[in-house]
Amino acid sequence: MSDYARRMVGIEALNEEKERWTGEGELVAVIDSGIDATHPDLHDRVESFEVVEGAMATDQVGHGTHVSGTIAGTGKASNKEIRGMAPKAKLVGLGIVEEGGTLCLPVDLGDLLRRVADKGAKIINLSWGTAVASVYENGSMAVDTFARERPDVLVVVAAGNSGVAPGGYPAFYSIGSPATAKNVLTVGACASDRKEFADVTWGRFKAASFPAAPTSNEAVVGDPDRPAALSSRGPTDSEAVKPDVIAPGTAILAPRASEAPEAHFWRPCPKFENRYGFMVGTSMATPVVSGAAALLRQYLREEHKKPDPSSALLRAILVASACRIPWSREPADERDCGYPDFDQGFGRIDLRTVLPHKGARKGRKLELFDVAHEEPDALERGAPAESGRKAAHGYRFAVPAGAKGALRIVLAWTDYSVRGIQNLLKLDLAGPGGLRQRGNQEHTWLQPPEKYLDLKFKELRFDNRNNVQQVVVKDPPPGDYRIRVVAQNTLFPPQGFALCIAGELKGEVEREN
Repeated sequence: MSDYARRMVGIEALNEEKERWTGEGELVAVIDSGIDATHPDLHDRVESFEVVEGAMATDQVGHGTHVSGTIAGTGKASNKEIRGMAPKAKLVGLGIVEEGGTLCLPVDLGDLLRRVADKGAKIINLSWGTAVASVYENGSMAVDTFARERPDVLVVVAAGNSGVAPGGYPAFYSIGSPATAKNVLTVGACASDRKEFADVTWGRFKAASFPAAPTSNEAVVGDPDRPAALSSRGPTDSEAVKPDVIAPGTAILAPRASEAPEAHFWRPCPKFENRYGFMVGTSMATPVVSGAAALLRQYLREEHKKPDPSSALLRAILVASACRIPWSREPADERDCGYPDFDQGFGRIDLRTVLPHKGARKGRKLELFDVAHEEPDALERGAPAESGRKAAHGYRFAVPAGAKGALRIVLAWTDYSVRGIQNLLKLDLAGPGGLRQRGNQEHTWLQPPEKYLDLKFKELRFDNRNNVQQVVVKDPPPGDYRIRVVAQNTLFPPQGFALCIAGELKGEVEREN
């Protein structure tokens, strides 16, 4: 599937004219069952590998090698037919699985993350978790604490495979831990567009979990605009949106560890001397996103001269890249969730949406602002005048006549590690002709219907549950625009943030004083 996933998330298009975006210079950590570095696709990709006490020194499960190959496999065993997302990235491995298959996890999950971050990893892939029915518990809090301590490290986490559809549609509140963490990028799975296995339905895949139509009749592969039925759904117990994004996660073909039994794979792949195997799940979708993040980080270093972009900035850009897929439940239920929703989050990632490629519109730009917590521009509600800090920042830009592509603006920040949003920021956009949009304004979960709101209160309504907020203007009218990023409340000041603006812009984005 790595051969399909590269195309589906836009990597092949980015490298159509010249293979440049390969993750070169990036170091990605894989905390999993191990990495079989003897596999031809991985033998020169592993910079270091260690195990925690009690864990196996070799990958006898196959999961970690499969994940690692999806991120950085070179495709050597398949004549480059089956390659990872970032084939020139390097890997740091940490084995955490004991012989019985149990995870060897410390009390503080942050200890695992610090161990690989101290080796230089800037992206950490966690394709595992605990089923907690969307509760924000100690594991998620520990990961959020790490993310606040190390704002330069992006943690990418599998949403979980606890999706069930007893009544025909997937149930809500099934996100695992640490996927309920606020400061990570939580990844759900969508179907791949692979043509093989088209006769396998979710009812056949796991009848006990998917006993009723329409989910039981949906194919496991074929339509990438369908979330995978097994993919865990949000919201979290604080009613926040999870997953953040989705990526291909069904029938993923990636390297097979030499000591992993065939029974550990969903389907074998006799081609290429049986060196690859198929797996299914959010564990497979997550390294697709981690590999894409490595390409994105390389792009920011080389094109935007940002040697150390924050995890908030990477999350913002990846969310901006996400393409909204059609609602796949009862039409009436869409009014209750709106967008982003709890099946897809902000949508299926596609780097073509934000990065340059041959088919991109000529005037499209990617403008970025990355403010660290300790910088003077960090926000603080009610800051003393002598501190020099502000409670809001403004940004101005113009859209030229004839602009056709959507205007995408995403605000993300790394919040304090307590359940629910502690430092609450707000994103506002004003444009020509009275255009006004707020971050996540289409997200209607637990919001009173607008027909019951006085117009003056409608303007005050905003998202207070999510530390990623997006505005999308599908057909932006030409003229002047203004963005405001406002500190609505900062219990633990000051608060840094990342702002991403993608679209056809006239000139530069100007920061207001």
